[in-house]
Amino acid sequence: MIRTFLSRRHRDPVRVRSHRRRPALEALEERTLLATMLWDNPSGGDWDIATNWVNQANPLDNHVPRSSDDAQINTAGISVTHSTTSIDSVHSLSSSANLTISAGSLSVTVP
Repeated sequence: MIRTFLSRRHRDPVRVRSHRRRPALEALEERTLLATMLWDNPSGGDWDIATNWVNQANPLDNHVPRSSDDAQINTAGISVTHSTTSIDSVHSLSSSANLTISAGSLSVTVP
């Protein structure tokens, strides 16, 4: 863009070129969205098997609940075991099933 100004000294038009800044890309921070992971095995099973879980918002997403996820086991009368040495953490947990932790650990952020 070229703008024209009058010089105080000469009273003549002076052309000044203004430079526009180009937009720059900025790195974004990594974010993890809270998901509600539902137990998907009607006969019970191992906590640390991804196919036993399904994301409530995305039925194609099967993963073991993480610290940013809410875990829900809505099937009563089954047993879910945590028998591997893994250290798991979830945001919250609600369960209608018998949950047995025989190895590793499971921490819940929101009681």
